[in-house]
Amino acid sequence: MDSPRPTLVFDLDGTLADTAPDIIATLNTVLASLGHRDAPAPRPQSTDGVTYARKLEKAEARIDWVRPAAELDRQVRAFQPWPV
Repeated sequence: MDSPRPTLVFDLDGTLADTAPDIIATLNTVLASLGHRDAPAPRPQSTDGVTYARKLEKAEARIDWVRPAAELDRQVRAFQPWPV
């Protein structure tokens, strides 16, 4: 039996929802060639609890040195490398 070749599948058009069936078909072809079962069929994600996150503003990255160190640490990590 031939050695399996590395396979790379990526989304060229930037719309994963539109190309997911093609990616899964490719994955299943590779899996079948290796003697494995098909990948599970994708299921739509529930919309329960979905929220909208507004765009971050640079002003939100300003550090208020009076706040506790743990909050400052999280803020610095949250805003790296942008929008500072």
